[in-house]
Amino acid sequence: MKQIKILLEELIETCSSYIQARMRLTVLQLSEKTSKVASDFLTILILIIFFLFAFIMLNVGLAKWISHGLNNEWGGFFIMGGFYILLGIILMVMKEKLIRVPLLNAIIKSFFSVEKKAEDKVENIEQSLVNKLDPDSSKKKMN
Repeated sequence: MKQIKILLEELIETCSSYIQARMRLTVLQLSEKTSKVASDFLTILILIIFFLFAFIMLNVGLAKWISHGLNNEWGGFFIMGGFYILLGIILMVMKEKLIRVPLLNAIIKSFFSVEKKAEDKVENIEQSLVNKLDPDSSKKKMN
């Protein structure tokens, strides 16, 4: 009877440890996902700002170069504007395939990579619980 009581106490203590570890793991998963999304967002925002400035400068230079070649002060700017209107229409028509699907896939891939790491940690904890509760099971697996 005393041995059963000791085993039950060990079981309760092990289950309590498991629940606490699982709760900590959930909090860590959430914080990791949140921090990764936030840092990725800020990085992309900073890169967009720098590339936007470079893009504007290159477009102004290209428009001036076209204007110079046409001997028309504003012709290059109108040509560049027409080009970007055409590009915008193409993007609007193909937004699902070119923007939405790749963006969603990247976000989902990011979330599932974190989830996979967490699942591996939980499996390790579960296996250690099984080993503590039934030491014979680990010997059976080794044979």
